[in-house]
Amino acid sequence: LGDAETRAAWRDALVAHFSAHADSLSAESRERLAKNPLRILDSKSEGDRELVATAPGIDAFLTSDAGQFFDTVQRGLESFDLARYRASRDGAITMKLRDKAAIVTGAASGIGKAIASRYALEGAKVAIADLNKQAADATAAEINAGGGRAIGIAMDVTGEQSVADGVAATVSAFGGVDILVSNAGIQIVHPLEEFTYDEWKKMMAIHVDGAFLTTRACLPDMYRSGRGGSIIFMGSVHSKEASQLKAPYVTAKHGLIGLAKVIAKEGAKHGVRANVI
Repeated sequence: LGDAETRAAWRDALVAHFSAHADSLSAESRERLAKNPLRILDSKSEGDRELVATAPGIDAFLTSDAGQFFDTVQRGLESFDLARYRASRDGAITMKLRDKAAIVTGAASGIGKAIASRYALEGAKVAIADLNKQAADATAAEINAGGGRAIGIAMDVTGEQSVADGVAATVSAFGGVDILVSNAGIQIVHPLEEFTYDEWKKMMAIHVDGAFLTTRACLPDMYRSGRGGSIIFMGSVHSKEASQLKAPYVTAKHGLIGLAKVIAKEGAKHGVRANVI
């Protein structure tokens, strides 16, 4: 099954994965780890099966009986991303976000999609939060096809209930939230005197209210988990400077710095960091 390089690389990846979680393996599987790590895929231990579900190439499917073992191996080899493994092995991918759960807003396209894709490459489980659920699902499918783990979530960052529901869905799927990237944003350009109040409110709602609502929804889980967390706001040169024709955008981007400073002060004792990038 598979070529020799892929077989060897997949075996090495499995050994690394199971070794990193050796304390959670059953006694029988710890013995198998030294002798034949592939047989761990056939374990009936509930704890082992949870580890198998997150092993490289397995893509969350589990074997239920010994008769399916070879099918599991075949599917694992077919799903294993050799190029990704090489990059990780050679240091291009550090997997420094392994087992972290992230929400990225506005992630179905553009900068948000690029952030979510990179997070997944680095081992994070990523919620693709976007107004366009169909596009969010498509982005999640791309990440999953590449060996990552992602889900699409419908989220209007200006809607209190929509944000709460999206964060709850992420916690349910991934067991918590470790990282929030508040990326969703738009741009409207006019001289100040030509901005309508509705345009002003829309810009502030997406950029500032969205950052507040998503942060407020994520902090309780970050505090409760004891793991801390990271809140990231998408800033701009306009977080420090001003440009003509962009009054609400400049105001919002300046405001994110103040909000991040408050979050950093309040979250410090819980291990929660806040940054504007």
